[in-house]
Amino acid sequence: MPAVYLTIAAGSLSALDGGHRAADAARCLGAADALLPPGHVAQRQEREMREQAERRARAALGDPAYEAAYAEGGGLSPEEAAALL
Repeated sequence: MPAVYLTIAAGSLSALDGGHRAADAARCLGAADALLPPGHVAQRQEREMREQAERRARAALGDPAYEAAYAEGGGLSPEEAAALL
């Protein structure tokens, strides 16, 4: 469940303050993906929410910065990721 919460938060962060929190959004997405169990199959609403958050964050940051922040998020603990909020 923490992965879903981080994905929801990423959607909000990616739209907040004209994209100024887009790096934190990308980190949250990286952390969320790292927390998913192997073989996880996302439901339509979850997929759409994640795709929108990623699209917004990539648009604000550009691909290289998004990829770097996403990778950084993949190494965060759930507590560290939650602290970004």
